[in-house]
Amino acid sequence: MVHGSSGWGNLYRHKVRALSVPGTDGALPTVRFEMLREGLQDTEARIFLERALVNSETRQVLGEDLFAEVQALVATEWNVRNSQANEQFTAGTDWFDRLDRLYAVAALAQARLAKNK
Repeated sequence: MVHGSSGWGNLYRHKVRALSVPGTDGALPTVRFEMLREGLQDTEARIFLERALVNSETRQVLGEDLFAEVQALVATEWNVRNSQANEQFTAGTDWFDRLDRLYAVAALAQARLAKNK
């Protein structure tokens, strides 16, 4: 059961934490919304790569070099998250480099998979 004091009020448009604000032609996204969208894109790329690891057909298509790169990337992300499991999560100082690598590897994997369809 959700009570009024549970913090759900932070999604109201009059609060600082709103996901959208009124615009002349409809709702406009806030920075908070864009951050949410970016986080979902990051997660989608990570899930795509994790699924590629468990599919035996994908391993042949990716090739051993890219498959090893995907394994290393996923392992790094898991290690970062697991090392901070009982602490407040921080992205670390190399978060942008890891994110850049995530997208580059996901793009390369997608290109190889699309080429073999």
